[in-house]
Amino acid sequence: ERASFTSLGVVETRNSWDYLTVSFEFARKPKYYFEQLLLPGILFLGVSYIQFFVDPRLAPARATVAILPVLIIRTMSNSLYSTLPEGAQNVWLMDFVSACLIMSVLAATQFAGVTTLQRMESKRKARLTGLHHHRAASEKLIAHAKAHNVTLLSILDECSATCLSDDPNSNADHTADSANNIDASTVQLQSGNVSLDGPDEQK
Repeated sequence: ERASFTSLGVVETRNSWDYLTVSFEFARKPKYYFEQLLLPGILFLGVSYIQFFVDPRLAPARATVAILPVLIIRTMSNSLYSTLPEGAQNVWLMDFVSACLIMSVLAATQFAGVTTLQRMESKRKARLTGLHHHRAASEKLIAHAKAHNVTLLSILDECSATCLSDDPNSNADHTADSANNIDASTVQLQSGNVSLDGPDEQK
C-alpha cells in the first residue's frame, strides 16, 4: 500500500512503517585528478619515450630519461592509492596510472637491450678491425701456400721457428713468450723481413 503523498523518492508503507527510497546522482569535478594525475602521467610517459631519439652512445643521458619517469609515475601511483579506499574493485584512474607505469618500464627495458646490443657490436667491430689490419699478411701467406702447395699451419710453424732461432738461449722463456713470438712473426711478415721461400730458394 503506497502513501497518499508524493516526493522525490518512493514511499512505501510496510507493517505500519513508512519506507522512503531516494536515489542520488553525483557528478565529480575531474579538475584535481586531471591536473595532478592524468596530465602529468601522460607528459612523463612521453618523456620516457624521448630516449628513442637520443644517440645510443650517450648512455648516461638515456639512462636518466628512462629511469626518472618510472620513479615519478610510481610516486604518483602511491599518492593515488593513499587517497582511495582499499578494495578489489576496478577504478579506471588506477588502471590508467598502472598502464603508464608498465609502458615506462618497457621503455627502460628497451634501453637495456640497446646497450647490450651496442656492446656486442663494439666487440665485433674491434674484431673486424683486427682482421682488416692483418689482411695483407694473410693474403701473402695464402699466396705462398698455393704457390708451394703447403698448408698454412706449416708456414706459421716455419715463421715461429725463424723468430725463435734468432735467440737460441731463450728456450726457457719459450712458454711465456710464445704469444709475443707469434705476433713478432706476423709483424715481420708484414714488413717483409722473413722469407717464405724454402732453404734452396733462399740461397
